[in-house]
Amino acid sequence: MSAAKKPRALAPGAHVRIVSPASPGVAGIAARGLAELSRLGYVPVKSPATAPTKDYFSASTKDRRRELLEALADNSSGAVICTRGGYGSTYLLDKKLKHTKTPRIFLGYSDVTTLQIYLWQKRGWVTFYGPMVSSGFSGGANAPHGYDEPSFHSALTQTRGGWSLDLGGSALCKGT
Repeated sequence: MSAAKKPRALAPGAHVRIVSPASPGVAGIAARGLAELSRLGYVPVKSPATAPTKDYFSASTKDRRRELLEALADNSSGAVICTRGGYGSTYLLDKKLKHTKTPRIFLGYSDVTTLQIYLWQKRGWVTFYGPMVSSGFSGGANAPHGYDEPSFHSALTQTRGGWSLDLGGSALCKGT
């Protein structure tokens, strides 16, 4: 693997691509998450609707892969944020994903972690384990089942190293 490739910081007003590489999000919950991203000053861009499957996936493997590849190749967006985890991201791991060139913010957790590991091992991309549209952003800033807004901003919008974050007396988190 080559040296770590860090994405650009997420700037105010940036377009953020929303992808569903695994399970679908519930419409009302996803709408709250999209509204929260807008409140933060970003422009959520959803991929064109694909036909949902009758099982646990947001769409067919082919459609989910296409959506992910298009989002990772979209130079007009500052980040790719997942709707939610669940199950199904491992089906997207193939040679086509290796051809992604420019690192960009890739945000998610749960089943999405397999994509993050792949992007790290095959492309050297630094990715981010954090809130998703239907899990985190939908709960709101600094709220139960939400996300920690200061740590989100520190991780994705700052370009200086050496930041620290007070975790409310539990510990101190430091970044490089």
